[in-house]
Amino acid sequence: MKVIVLIPFGPGHEKHVMDAVKSACKAKHPQGWDIQAWTMNDSDGELGRSKARNALSVNAIAEGADWLMYLDADDLCDPGCFMWLKAALQDDHDL
Repeated sequence: MKVIVLIPFGPGHEKHVMDAVKSACKAKHPQGWDIQAWTMNDSDGELGRSKARNALSVNAIAEGADWLMYLDADDLCDPGCFMWLKAALQDDHDL
């Protein structure tokens, strides 16, 4: 499973974005899962959060992402988030 964590960052969040990226990359994940963290620099505020997220989403889908995860630049991934995702996906009989 290819999971791409999308982290746009705008004005004032430049100092936090690398902590967000590290938290996503260091989170425990199931064997065989490819976890990537992508950022988009909008520190001038030209795009805005929604347009930046949309642009990242389009690119991630084009690169074959199976799952997109959105993370604010000033937030951190829970260390078990991908294990929870796996459990939720396995428990959903509608998939």
